[in-house]
Amino acid sequence: MPSLNPVGIPVLQDGEEVKIEAMISGRVYSDSRQRNGKNGKPYATVKMWACSDEGQQMFVNVIAFNDESFKAMKKLKKDDAVSIVGPLSIGTWQDKEGVVHPSIDLKAIKVTTLQKPYRNCNPQQNR
Repeated sequence: MPSLNPVGIPVLQDGEEVKIEAMISGRVYSDSRQRNGKNGKPYATVKMWACSDEGQQMFVNVIAFNDESFKAMKKLKKDDAVSIVGPLSIGTWQDKEGVVHPSIDLKAIKVTTLQKPYRNCNPQQNR
């Protein structure tokens, strides 16, 4: 059984966070960025907003390496509605005041743009 980090996220014995397969839907926070890795292969990154069941907005950091997801992600623009599938890892980061926050990272395997967001972040409008 994995241990838990300071915010209750499972951590394996070697210190690596547990990864699960996930599909996250939300809105793109800022235009995607393309870069080349040390090996010269291109990759794309994007930050997106996702909503919890309580309506809380959370940032998700997304990266795409494979050809299909890279081509789809490099076209994403701010406020696009999107659904992304891939391995998800949950970690933590610490702000300047020492408060620990969850960190959500997703490696894109499949990227689908949507006509409208999966749901609104206002929990009253999701019922």
